Amino acid sequence: MKRVGRARGVRYVLEGSVRKGGNPMRITAQLIEAETDKHVWAERYDRDLADVFAFLVASGVDEAG
Repeated sequence: MKRVGRARGVRYVLEGSVRKGGNPMRITAQLIEAETDKHVWAERYDRDLADVFAFLVASGVDEAG
């Protein structure tokens, strides 16, 4: 992570995945401090595919920046 943080000029890196198995969907996210590789925050969300956009809005993902 140290190399990624330096290359991008950032202190934190957001890492995650999306897994879909039929209608259910699992979204995982981790916030990692690049310099120390320490996990600052992590969360897992299990949602139905139909609810994923409502989930993103409720999570504030659309307001990043």
